[in-house]
Amino acid sequence: AAAAAATTTATTAPIHLCNSVSMGCQLSKQQQQQRHRQYHPKHHLSENLVVQHHHHSVHDDYDIIKQIGKGSIGMIYLAQSKQPQYTTISSERSGEESSPQHFKNNDTSQKSAGAYNKNNNVMSQYAMKEIDSETLERGAFDSLKKEIALLTTLDHPFIIKFFDSYTITGVEDGKEKLSVVMELCTGGSLDEYVPYSEDTALILVANIVQAILYLHHHNIVHHDLKNENVMFVDKTRDPNNIRLLDFGLAKRFDGVHRILDRNGTIYTLSPEAIRGEYSEKADMWSIGVMCFHLLSGDRPFWGETSHDVGVKVLNMDYSMEGPKWDSISKEAKSFIRGLLQFDPALRYTPFEALHSPWLKQQTEFNVENMSKSERVILEKAKEAHAPMKELQKLSLYAIAHKARSEDVASLRKLYLAIEGEDGEISLPDMQRALKGQLTPEQIKEWFKRSDFEYSGKINFTQFVAGSYDAQKKLSSQEIIDAFRFFDRDDSGFITADNLREALKIEKGEYIDELIHEADFDGDGQISFRDFRNFLLKKELTPKPVEAE
Repeated sequence: AAAAAATTTATTAPIHLCNSVSMGCQLSKQQQQQRHRQYHPKHHLSENLVVQHHHHSVHDDYDIIKQIGKGSIGMIYLAQSKQPQYTTISSERSGEESSPQHFKNNDTSQKSAGAYNKNNNVMSQYAMKEIDSETLERGAFDSLKKEIALLTTLDHPFIIKFFDSYTITGVEDGKEKLSVVMELCTGGSLDEYVPYSEDTALILVANIVQAILYLHHHNIVHHDLKNENVMFVDKTRDPNNIRLLDFGLAKRFDGVHRILDRNGTIYTLSPEAIRGEYSEKADMWSIGVMCFHLLSGDRPFWGETSHDVGVKVLNMDYSMEGPKWDSISKEAKSFIRGLLQFDPALRYTPFEALHSPWLKQQTEFNVENMSKSERVILEKAKEAHAPMKELQKLSLYAIAHKARSEDVASLRKLYLAIEGEDGEISLPDMQRALKGQLTPEQIKEWFKRSDFEYSGKINFTQFVAGSYDAQKKLSSQEIIDAFRFFDRDDSGFITADNLREALKIEKGEYIDELIHEADFDGDGQISFRDFRNFLLKKELTPKPVEAE
């Protein structure tokens, strides 16, 4: 698994804390810079967005509604998040209404999706895969856990999101059960609706290539690309709202050594993958097969047996002739040929594919074609000057991670227009794409608000969180989800240890400052009531941190 090493913050001398509001401290510019370095170490929140639970069952946090699928190694269920008991207890102790309606929520669009309890509070729904170690050999089960740990570090608009994983060991039999909670897709897979118009197929393929560009930049080969493994998020079947899933055969690569493996789906395997020795270029061959299928409804290589299919692949036995292909553009056919190259070195890379004559129509950013909602985002970016406290920023990040797809559609399109060659956004990427739309200062401010890890790069979730209006009205479920993200031991409180685990920071006064921002009763931890009031900007002031 690709877990980054924890980052520690070194200090050369004690720093005396003081709250500038409550104690009237005036810091010089040099002191402010020193404070910023001390309180804003590079953390690794994006690599820890999936909460891994080892102390309780998935059934403690989610209600299982019904079975919606069955895989070779487990069942898939429709799950709905529960409201934790401490949210009600917290309200009752404070003398407030226990109903979730006391949360501010002016977002009427939330009534368009999801399930509701009797108080009309939106309850988020997810897909939950449950895998029992009985169904797998010990080595395969451990390998699956490692793959999940690796893939939970990924963050891209077209890659399925993971939210929680639960590993429980039976007391009597010692057998493990692994449950993974992920994004729910209800629109069906791409293969269910073939063939598509060329315009729709172009969008679908461009978006799949965007996802593979991101994966390859992070040294991951999917190795099971097929239209069955790409799903529409909802029943509108919007080609700009798809998710790549099923990473069971995904592998790390180093760019030097070949991957030795004969697994995969025969009709999408590249010639070298059939021979059992391949590189990341095998994914690009598979995209060629997918594109052929999307445009014609047929697979380029087919036969009675796997052997027959393999022979056709190795002999490059396919054709784009006949009535089905008469209306397909020469650019689309040329694109497929650029991918179905026997020699991997001659195949398009993801970057080359995106700049091919066919896909370039979809991937070129043209500010003149921006929708009204995208222009609204840019207008809000011009106005977003109000500073946010650090815990508020991190909470918005956690909330953005679970944001519903339809709520971030315009942000997703804008992100893809700005992203660089690595599938993420740097300041130069943003400056290039938004030149003339925002001033250089406004672009820098937007980037600064979005660079949650102070790394100089922005992933999709960071972009969404950094684009939120600072005055965004939060729903009860969003606040609960954010609190759960930080409350790693499910105690009903956010402690310094919880924050260290979530941010992968061993020590440092940065953690103390985060607690201080929302610890209104001064007990050194953040209750749910404290957290809710902090995010809703209730008129409460934390007790000042005493100077050393």
